[in-house]
Amino acid sequence: MAVMAVKMFVLPKINAALKAGFPLPTLKGFRLINSQLLIKNGFVAIFTDVQDSLTGI
Repeated sequence: MAVMAVKMFVLPKINAALKAGFPLPTLKGFRLINSQLLIKNGFVAIFTDVQDSLTGI
């Protein structure tokens, strides 16, 4: 019964809130480039390169 309530009420609200997405935290002077998102059963992995805005490396 609890599982059914979660599927019917909780998950739709969570999915609606996450649909818009959320910004990843970054440090000032750096930016994320060549980012990739890997979605697997039970987890999400984010791969990215970091570029320094001062040196471009």
